[in-house]
Amino acid sequence: MFIPPVISAIVLLIFTDIIDIENVPEFFILFWIFGCTLNTFSYLFSHIFNDPETGIKYISMIYSLGFLIGPLVLWGIFSSLLSGGRQNRRDDDNDAGADEEE
Repeated sequence: MFIPPVISAIVLLIFTDIIDIENVPEFFILFWIFGCTLNTFSYLFSHIFNDPETGIKYISMIYSLGFLIGPLVLWGIFSSLLSGGRQNRRDDDNDAGADEEE
């Protein structure tokens, strides 16, 4: 459980274009906590379901849909609602201004 954060931190220290060196310790701690959280959730979910094979399938579904794809979809919807189509209005404004200059 400690090896992936260490390897990731070493890689980030070597390739400084990915992340600033002063942020690597914070990344290391957060990645380690993330790994501990995944282990805890796996243990919890594996004891919720009676059949181990069904439990593994549900854990995979929960992780892939609930923790990976789900937040991406929700943030996409949330950001589109917050933007309110502003980008389209800016393009229309720029096109109208270009017509007036000619």
